[in-house]
Amino acid sequence: MAEMTLLQSTAATVVGRGYLSADHLSTATGLDPAIMISKAGGNFANPAAGASIMTEIEATGWYKFALGVGDTDTLGALIIRGTHAGMDNIEVVYQVVAANVAANVTQWLSQACAAVTVNGVPEVDVTHWLGTAAAVPSVAGVPEVDITYGAGTAIAAGAIPNVAAGSVGGLAVIGLNANGYDGGWVWFDTAGAAGAVNYVNGTVLNPCSSMANCRTIANSLNLKGFRVINGSTVTLDQGYNGFTFFGYKWVLALANRSIAGSFFSGATVSGTATGTGAVFDNCDMGIVTLDPCTFQQCVFTGTITVGTAGNYTFERCQSQLTAGVDPIIDFVAAVGATTINLRSWSGGVSVANMKAGDILEIDGSGKLVIAASCTAGTVRIRGNFTLTNGGSGQTIEDTARWNEDQRLANVTLVDTTTLTTTATNLTNAPTVGDFTAVMKTSLNAATPASVVGAVGSVTGAVGSVTGNVGGNVVGSVASVTGAVGSVTGAVGSVTGAVGSVTGNVGGNVTGSVGSVTGAVGSVTGNVGGNVTGSIGSLAAQAKLDVNAEALDVLNVDTYAEPAQGAPAATASLAAKINYLYKVWRNKKTQTATQTNIYNDAGAVIDHKATVSDDGVTFTKGEVESGP
Repeated sequence: MAEMTLLQSTAATVVGRGYLSADHLSTATGLDPAIMISKAGGNFANPAAGASIMTEIEATGWYKFALGVGDTDTLGALIIRGTHAGMDNIEVVYQVVAANVAANVTQWLSQACAAVTVNGVPEVDVTHWLGTAAAVPSVAGVPEVDITYGAGTAIAAGAIPNVAAGSVGGLAVIGLNANGYDGGWVWFDTAGAAGAVNYVNGTVLNPCSSMANCRTIANSLNLKGFRVINGSTVTLDQGYNGFTFFGYKWVLALANRSIAGSFFSGATVSGTATGTGAVFDNCDMGIVTLDPCTFQQCVFTGTITVGTAGNYTFERCQSQLTAGVDPIIDFVAAVGATTINLRSWSGGVSVANMKAGDILEIDGSGKLVIAASCTAGTVRIRGNFTLTNGGSGQTIEDTARWNEDQRLANVTLVDTTTLTTTATNLTNAPTVGDFTAVMKTSLNAATPASVVGAVGSVTGAVGSVTGNVGGNVVGSVASVTGAVGSVTGAVGSVTGAVGSVTGNVGGNVTGSVGSVTGAVGSVTGNVGGNVTGSIGSLAAQAKLDVNAEALDVLNVDTYAEPAQGAPAATASLAAKINYLYKVWRNKKTQTATQTNIYNDAGAVIDHKATVSDDGVTFTKGEVESGP
């Protein structure tokens, strides 16, 4: 605790600093401690104004309270205590002294005092020091101190002790207090005061209004940090290598200065700077030109131009549209091999002037546009990004990119050319009536060559069956139009009447066959079991009927979207197409760890999948059931 002096019955503002009780070291900010006072060793009680709280100075963890005359009316110790949950108590001791102290000194050690030169002003004449006559001062009336030793160590004649290093020649450095450079910061405020006097200017209570003055104080005291008050504007007046600038919602103009190895936090940044290794943290980056550096959780609104070749890292950064335009990263064709790493990027971004040797690595989610000015280089994409590539000559590595254009390209129902033609014709389909001949041809071409697995039932006429029917036909066949080439093996049974058979039936037919229209090439032996082998062909009308039914399935029948749950590893073709359409149509969200697919209402997560990225490989897990 520090002890300071207050005048009796005089209003004064007292200050103290709060620390978190969790570790007793971290500054406690954003609180409103309740204040209690103790006068001359008495019990703690509310101030004269009643129950009150201390208010924070900026967002520094320093708290203040204005004492009234009723709080300082008792001589002696005055203890100020601030309390708040989660914070160590603020304890500050003041000594209340009489406001008017009058003393008439006529003698000192039994010797009469000399008359004063000015009435009411005490006068001291030092003639001896420990029995030795004091030297005559160089300037009459100005006391002079010559320090020859400090803690037993001789000090060279004319030398000025350097107290910044802690101690020189036995002179201890006085600790910084509330009115000094707490935490090693020199304070800056556009609306602050002029001057560069140590422990007077650039303090928390008296910030400098000039960066030049701040730098003078920092150099004098060997300090490397500047605290910038909210709303201030800093224009760099010289190079600042290895310095820290900390604040919130302040403006930084780089002004073509060197900033190698410096750290900037909470600023809106613009301009050009040189020097590698700078770090920008939680900054709003406008139009800037910089050498290799790091951006942490920054927002980008303008063009970032590469100053020199090297590595640029963007960690958990995002874009902010300005008039509908995404931020641009300009590699500058004349610079040379440059690597841009966008880690956990969110939003849109454009790149320009990539050439041989340039590398862009991006992961996260959003939109990537490669401008026409990009003529070479390597682009590696991981995550949920749409890609617009207007450049030429780039090597695009995006097998870990997932988006509709990526996933649909991996689903092969028919050959790509036929599917594209079919989709085009369906898009151009008339609103009423039948499909055109071109559309029918395209749909026929898109029909799978074979159906693998059991077909539960076929409703309506099948136009034609080309090739062998490998398995069993269960249920009744209403009619067969056209010739059946051959049936190999036994037909177990036929339920119902067969109208007529035209031509010879070589073997036995058990039961009544109503009729068979068209030629049956030959049936050898009894048809006791399955019909194995090929059926020659269907008549033209049968083909048209089958085609009409197929078109009806494609154009008329509808299917409900898949319900919540994990997609089966083995599913029907219709189910698989349904899942694709649901992913394409419905609401989706993407976080750093999970992809979510919602139901039709967009309110419930029906399906989800985990995602991860260790900086080398982007991994998307298997889709599972929501929510």
